[in-house]
Amino acid sequence: MGLFRKKKKRQPKEETGSFDINTGNDFEHLLAMYFEAVGANKVKVTPPTNDGGKDIIFYLDKKKHIVECKRFLNGGIGRPMIQQFHSAIIDERADAGMFVTTSYFTREAQIYAAKHGILLWNRKTLVKELKKVGIDLTFT
Repeated sequence: MGLFRKKKKRQPKEETGSFDINTGNDFEHLLAMYFEAVGANKVKVTPPTNDGGKDIIFYLDKKKHIVECKRFLNGGIGRPMIQQFHSAIIDERADAGMFVTTSYFTREAQIYAAKHGILLWNRKTLVKELKKVGIDLTFT
């Protein structure tokens, strides 16, 4: 979705390709690689516990972005999770927030996110965006 610019130089082939996501931490690190590939700066994956409702922090055009990542095999992301993430955006004093899932978002979650300017990536968008930087995604 047009939020990110690609770097002029492509990542070396050995850093792209097919990835298998086994854990939530794998998912977070894969997304951190994506953000670096599209030109984000100071990309940091937060600790697996006590992360304050955010999994990745990065800067793009001097603006602070936070990302929440949810690797779900079944079920979707509802409005309560988006509301909690919205609180994390405020607490972190971030300029933008993005919620990424391997699943889907309920209609109520989509409405709440749109109202508060939160970018949502479901599984379909995630796979499409990763392919743009040469990453093929496999779920196990």
